[in-house]
Amino acid sequence: MKLFFSILFLIIISNVEAAVKFEKIKSPSLAQLNGILTTERDKFSPSNPNNYVLPEYSPAKNEVELYKVTYDSIVPELGNKPIKATGLVAIPKLRDLSSLSIVSYQHGTVFEKHEVPSYAFADAIDPVSYETRLMVALFAAQGYILIAPDYFGMGDSNEPEAYTVKASEQQACLDLYKAVTAFLKDKHIKSKYLFLGGWSKGGVVTTAFLEKLESLNIPVKAASTAAAPSDLFAAMNGWNYNPRKIDAPWISTLVALTVFSYENYFSKPNLAKDVIKADYYEDMRKVYERDYSS
Repeated sequence: MKLFFSILFLIIISNVEAAVKFEKIKSPSLAQLNGILTTERDKFSPSNPNNYVLPEYSPAKNEVELYKVTYDSIVPELGNKPIKATGLVAIPKLRDLSSLSIVSYQHGTVFEKHEVPSYAFADAIDPVSYETRLMVALFAAQGYILIAPDYFGMGDSNEPEAYTVKASEQQACLDLYKAVTAFLKDKHIKSKYLFLGGWSKGGVVTTAFLEKLESLNIPVKAASTAAAPSDLFAAMNGWNYNPRKIDAPWISTLVALTVFSYENYFSKPNLAKDVIKADYYEDMRKVYERDYSS
């Protein structure tokens, strides 16, 4: 009987360990982090309309350790279907790790499946998620722990993309946060404050994540968004019925990503065909599935 319970305990422990995996990726040097803030910034934003001057960032103070996180999550829209999700955590190299604040960064729209946080420092990926690299150099290198989810369907996820699928995006962020805080506790690192930030679509996710955290009474010190169309219905009405010359030429693809996602996650057969003109359906389907072979 004693042997039975010992084996059972080992099985339980192994399952818990398998549920969350932290894979150390690399440790960028100060020179590499400062390069993200300067030369990579200039490459990412080569043109400056109306004499706009790119901001000067504070130089990196600390090297960081990067981990790819694989964790268990669920899809609320599909009856809490269990899935695997991925993300990134960057921990500054400091002598005193007893109490650090966390910045959860939610990335914007990307058009490649691996153009996401967990692959932001992968040498073989092009393009990489520059905004994630920037956040690591801006925050982790200044002494914050930075975490960033890939969202369902992106990175190594086997699911269809959940673009603007609110509850799933909340879940991806929440379960990464829980996985990281448990990891930090195991390493005797106490998290002090939680900050949220996101740009564009990531701003929408940030707003939704903030709402979720508030419902769970998890304190957030501050949240910041930029260019975030948090009222998606109003935004899409504007794009459809009041198009402007300043609108980005790829905005139509955002509508496509949304309707294909809703078709999959809200079980609405043929929703995309009902919304997208037949002439463009196949092209938009390929964008959603990241099939650029043709």
